[in-house]
Amino acid sequence: MPKFFLNIHKDGQTVKDEEGVDFPDIESAVEEAMAAAREIIAENIKRNEAPCIGHAFEIIDSRGAVLRTLPFSDSLHPDFGAVRR
Repeated sequence: MPKFFLNIHKDGQTVKDEEGVDFPDIESAVEEAMAAAREIIAENIKRNEAPCIGHAFEIIDSRGAVLRTLPFSDSLHPDFGAVRR
């Protein structure tokens, strides 16, 4: 199973995913990233913090190639899968 890394771009910095996660395919990695983005946004709202919709996930393969960049704001779109495919 391929390994993908979900880096987060926020406030002009990149938080690197050093461990990575095994997913069967890129679409599974995209779904996980979008679910995580929604969770992060929801937690920030619960804490009365900015919802961080300007952040983005960058999905990288094991060779270091950037496969997708997914703005957190896309996770709020009801058809988020259709937005990037």
